[in-house]
Amino acid sequence: MAILAFAGDESADGKMEHVLSAGGFIAKPSDFFEAERLWQARLDADSIAYFHATDCQNLNKEFHKFRAIGTLDQARARANGIKDDLIAIINKSQAILGVSVSLVIPDFNEVISTNAKALKHYGNDPAILTYRRLIVAVLELIANDLGTGYSIAFEFDDHSHWERAERAYEELRGSAHDPHNMLGHIGHGDDKKIPALQMADLMAYEARYAAELWLAGRSLDRPTFKALSDDPNHTVAYMGIMTREKLLASLDEIPDDAIGSEAIRWQRD
Repeated sequence: MAILAFAGDESADGKMEHVLSAGGFIAKPSDFFEAERLWQARLDADSIAYFHATDCQNLNKEFHKFRAIGTLDQARARANGIKDDLIAIINKSQAILGVSVSLVIPDFNEVISTNAKALKHYGNDPAILTYRRLIVAVLELIANDLGTGYSIAFEFDDHSHWERAERAYEELRGSAHDPHNMLGHIGHGDDKKIPALQMADLMAYEARYAAELWLAGRSLDRPTFKALSDDPNHTVAYMGIMTREKLLASLDEIPDDAIGSEAIRWQRD
């Protein structure tokens, strides 16, 4: 059985009140290795130890030093230039695919507080539900687009809700959501040391911004999002948003006698 790797992370507003997104990239280990090599080389060129999307956006931590080069606009241009180069590295590899799932937190809270069936099957932890949906989306994407002869190793950032990611994974292992036994290794690591997890951080961050813009009825012309989503190599394979309507529609398909999270189905748009 061939091996694929998935590197994942999450992004949310400070108090996790609006949108929670989980996302990342799928690739063969050899393709990740080459992309990671180029990624780290690009960071090294500007003496940056690691990439965090929030820090790049706000010129904090590793990107704070650019504030000293001139005006704020010049500093942002320098940081954004590095980010653009990193995105180009991801896009250059046609074998790296992005996936993300976003959950609208107020919609989730409303649904589970007013619908006993929703509470039973979705639980009361938005992070576990979001990671569970992300993992199922990865499984379905691979099975539908590449075939079922793969074992997928999942790794998540240990600075995020990695315990919840691993719990979501264990809930799915051996369930009807993995009929081809594609769930392989599950682990977590330090994104400051693992470029693939830094790529996942970027994916989750941009997915959250895209979800928030979509919910506000605003254009999705954010440059970073467009660079990922409009790439001719189809770097982003799937981005989904779980709204109140999606949660209820999915719930309607669950038999009343189904047991817990075993029943959760993923609807691919």
